[in-house]
Amino acid sequence: MIHANAVVSDRSIIHEDVEIGPFSIIHPNVHLESGVKIGSNCEIGIPSDLTKEDTLVVGEDSNIRSHSVIYSGTKVGKGFQSGHFCLIRENTDIGDHCSIGSSSQLQGNCSIGNFTRFHSNVHIGKGSKIGNFVWIFPDVLITNDPNPPSEECEECIVGDYVVICSKVLILPGIEIGREAFLSANSKITKDVPEGKVASGDPAKIICDASILKMKHDLGKKAYPWRFRYNSVYPPEIVSEWERELKKLQEKDG
Repeated sequence: MIHANAVVSDRSIIHEDVEIGPFSIIHPNVHLESGVKIGSNCEIGIPSDLTKEDTLVVGEDSNIRSHSVIYSGTKVGKGFQSGHFCLIRENTDIGDHCSIGSSSQLQGNCSIGNFTRFHSNVHIGKGSKIGNFVWIFPDVLITNDPNPPSEECEECIVGDYVVICSKVLILPGIEIGREAFLSANSKITKDVPEGKVASGDPAKIICDASILKMKHDLGKKAYPWRFRYNSVYPPEIVSEWERELKKLQEKDG
């Protein structure tokens, strides 16, 4: 259903079961796949001189909430969820089943893996590469300009299963290894190795994430988090993680 007050280009491809709310604008060369919902006051497929391709694809069963803006040259995977007032700039590739919280910004040329989740007010600098199953909590800032203002760009890389807690600042060119944990209010000025905890301002490596325990159950490991928090993921993925955990337990005797 397309609301009467929506403006939809006749040069876009809209599946018959797509919903588009009032006062939203759908530009040319936008492809909205089956089950997509666009809230009110959104602008989808804004043209840009910076785009590598002048198309925008939004995967099936995605829900883009009101006042969100997505530029052309971007591909959004299936099952995407946005909060309100989100901004996604050109040439960004978002995997399947991702969510981006309200008032978050992706500043173009970014890649986001599958099942990655951002909370509200997250800012991702241009060119950032975020892996699969990453959790990014409110007010995280990933930067890319080593000498602002300048035309230099040093992209950050975040590996799979990383947890970035609230109000973390990551400086340009930093690489965060798989399964690392960045504590709240930390300033990350150096690379963080795989599976390590970084904390402080400036952050220091303080321990392996695997030794952390649950606050109210000290007999239970907190990390890797996927071995104890998995109810929101598909059964086939959970089964894979359970097999992985079993192998680790057998290895440890």
